[in-house]
Order: sequence, then structure tokens, then C-alpha cells
Amino acid sequence: MKDAWDIIKDRAEWKEMQALVKRIPELEQRIAALEARSSNINSEDVCDHCGSSNLRRTGSRPNPTFKSLGVKDAVFLCDDCGKESAFIIEPSK
Repeated sequence: MKDAWDIIKDRAEWKEMQALVKRIPELEQRIAALEARSSNINSEDVCDHCGSSNLRRTGSRPNPTFKSLGVKDAVFLCDDCGKESAFIIEPSK
């Protein structure tokens, strides 16, 4: 006679849950990669110095030309060359 635990382990739902649990490390890696990429405002932004798109946002500052209008620059650090690039933040529409 099977005990309750054996009955649970034979159920399709239990087997499906076990398969999903095995995917957690892979999914965590994918999430981390997406989060790292999402720090860029615009995926077309590239480093002014080396052309890399491997940028990490470090903050914002008033745009030197348009600061009187309240325009700001998003400031990024290039993870490839270590130099800083800034891009105008587009105002909300």
C-alpha cells in the first residue's frame, strides 16, 4: 500500500513542479542579464569614446546647454573603457 508521499510523487503536478524548480538557476541568470541591460535608457546609446553599448547608468545631471530649460543628461559609465558618456533624457510625452 502506498503512503501519502508516494501518491503525491506520482502526480503529474508534482513532476511538473520539480521540473520547474530545476529551471530556477537558469531563469535567475537570464533575469540578471536582462536587468543589467535594462539600465540603459536607449539600447542605441553607445560610448562616446570606444563605441561599446556596454554602458551602466550612474546618474543624471543638468544638460550644460539647456539646463535653464530643465533638460537633464543621463550619465553612463562604459564597462569596457571606463570612460563616461552623457545622453539627453527625452522629456515625457
